[in-house]
Amino acid sequence: MIDATFKDPTTDEFFAFSGSQFVRFAFADSRRGDKITNSGPSGDDLEDELIFGPHKILNTWKCLAQAGFDTVNAVMPVPDTEAEAYFFQGI
Repeated sequence: MIDATFKDPTTDEFFAFSGSQFVRFAFADSRRGDKITNSGPSGDDLEDELIFGPHKILNTWKCLAQAGFDTVNAVMPVPDTEAEAYFFQGI
């Protein structure tokens, strides 16, 4: 089950949080597929891509670990910024 997702406006990549882990992924530009692949080159440049993960939130997001987060339940972009977001736990 996915607890929270958000789109990074600086890279157009997505993050999905589930329990104590997260993944970073990208959808192919020309379609919205229903799968994420991480199998290397397949000749299909339109495949969605798993970029990073799954990894533990605490091992990668040091600022969240310092704030006492071990899970993420919601993410909301900070208005009028491109590189900041509010993270929530326990809602």
